[in-house]
Formats: sequence, C-alpha cells, structure tokens
Amino acid sequence: MAYILVLTAMMFTPVSYVAPARELNIVFGTLMGGRLLGEGNTLRRSVGALIILGGIIMLTVG
Repeated sequence: MAYILVLTAMMFTPVSYVAPARELNIVFGTLMGGRLLGEGNTLRRSVGALIILGGIIMLTVG
C-alpha cells in the first residue's frame, strides 16, 4: 500500500519532493529504535541517521 501511495504522489508532485520524504522513515526508525525499543549502538545509528538527514536536506534545497 505504501508503494502505491508513493507512486500516486509522484504523479502529482515532482520526484525531487517525494524521494526525500520516503527516506525520512530511516531517520524516524532510528530514533524510535533507540528510544522506544532500547536497541544498542545508539550513537553510531544516530550519526548515520544525521548523515541521511543531511542528504535529505541537500536534496530538497538543491
């Protein structure tokens, strides 16, 4: 269902807006895994999530 929603969104908006929005799930998943589930390697995962977030910001700005 999520894939169909992404395809539908791509029909109405540019891909440069939809693609970064899809990648936000990695950032949210990292935060939820560290905080709610108490998964290990929180620092390393948070650094990776911040790098991904920086890429998302660069995609939306540029």
